[in-house]
Amino acid sequence: MATTPNPFEIFGFQEEKAHVGFLAWLVDTDNEAVSSEARQSLIGFFLDGDSVSPITKVVSHREYSFGRRLRIDLVIEVRHSDPSELSWIVIEAKTDSDMGINQLEKSREAFESQDLGGSATYIALLLGAGRFTGNPSEATELGWRVIRCDELFSYLNASDQTISKSPKVIGLWEDWLGALKNELDNHARLPEVIASAGSIWNQEYLRALGYRTPFPVFYSYYEHLRQELASVHPGRWEIYSGSHNAVMTLIPWLDCSVDGKPMSVFWEFNDERLKVKALLTGGSGEWPDSWDDLRDRIADTCLCGPQGLEGKRAARRKAKESASIFSWQFDFGGQSVGEIAQAAVGVLKDLVPEVEKVVLADPNVTPGL
Repeated sequence: MATTPNPFEIFGFQEEKAHVGFLAWLVDTDNEAVSSEARQSLIGFFLDGDSVSPITKVVSHREYSFGRRLRIDLVIEVRHSDPSELSWIVIEAKTDSDMGINQLEKSREAFESQDLGGSATYIALLLGAGRFTGNPSEATELGWRVIRCDELFSYLNASDQTISKSPKVIGLWEDWLGALKNELDNHARLPEVIASAGSIWNQEYLRALGYRTPFPVFYSYYEHLRQELASVHPGRWEIYSGSHNAVMTLIPWLDCSVDGKPMSVFWEFNDERLKVKALLTGGSGEWPDSWDDLRDRIADTCLCGPQGLEGKRAARRKAKESASIFSWQFDFGGQSVGEIAQAAVGVLKDLVPEVEKVVLADPNVTPGL
C-alpha cells in the first residue's frame, strides 16, 4: 500500500464524511478521472451483483436532505442507456457510531415518500467499530442490505478493474484500501495488543497504535468475546452504546411486571464486568415497593455461583430507570478472550435459569410486560 501519510487516517478513519465523500466522487460521471469500467463495476457491487445495463450518467447526492431534521448520507442516482431504466442507491454510512434501526426506518420512509420512480437499493455501510453493533437481521427486515468493512474491502481488493490512469487517483484509491485493511487488521490483533498494553484502559498505548478509544476498542473486543461465546453458549449477544460506556447484552431479556410496574431483568458485559441488572420499562421512574426484597434474593442467588469466580453484590443505589444487582470482574488485559468466555459461561449456565426462577416465583411478579 501507499508509503506516504494516508489522508483517510490523518483526518481520522472515524470521519464518515471522508469515506462518503470519496465514494461519491468515485462513482459520479462528472469525475472523468475514474475509468467507466471501474465505475460500472462499483455500481454493480452496490446493486448486489445484479446485472447492470450500460450506465450513461451517475449523480452523487451527498447529505440528501429532507428539511432540517433528516439527511441521508449519500444517494446515488444512476441513469442507464435505456431511458426508462433508473436506479437509486441509498446509503447510510456508519464508522464508530451504532447502527440505528430507527434511523434506517425513517430514511427509507422519507426517500420512498418522494415517489421518484425507478428502483431503489438501500445500503447500511458499516466501516468502523459500529459494524459490530445492533442486529443486522432487523435492518434486513426493513429492506436494507448491510455491507461491512470486510465485505467492501474483499470486493475492492479483488477487483480486476483499473481505477484510473491518473497516478494521483490510483494513490487515493490505494490509500482508501490501505485504511480499510488497517481497520480490519487492528480488529484482528486487538486481544494481543491489549495483552501487551496490560490493560484495555491503557488508552495512550492503544491510540499510539491507531486505535480509537474507548468505545470502538470495547466494541471490537466485545466482538471477539461474542465469537468465543458463540462456540460455547447458545445465547445471542448484542453490542450497543450504553449511557456512559459500551455494552454487550444477552438476548432475550426477562420481561415482567413487579407490583404492576413493567421492568426487565437482564445480563450484560459492561466495561470489564459481567452484570445482572434490572430496567424499568414503563417510564415512571419509580421502583416497585417490593423491588428491594426481590433484588436481594437475586443477589443471594448469584452468591451461589460457580466456585473460583467471586462476584460482588451491587450497592443499593437506584438510577432513575436502571439498577445493578450483581457483577463479576474480569481483566481484559490479563486474561485471554477464551478464559473470559469460559468463566462467563460458567456463570450464565448456572445462574440465568436460577435467577429467572427466583423472579418468576415472586408473588408480586407477573410474567411478560
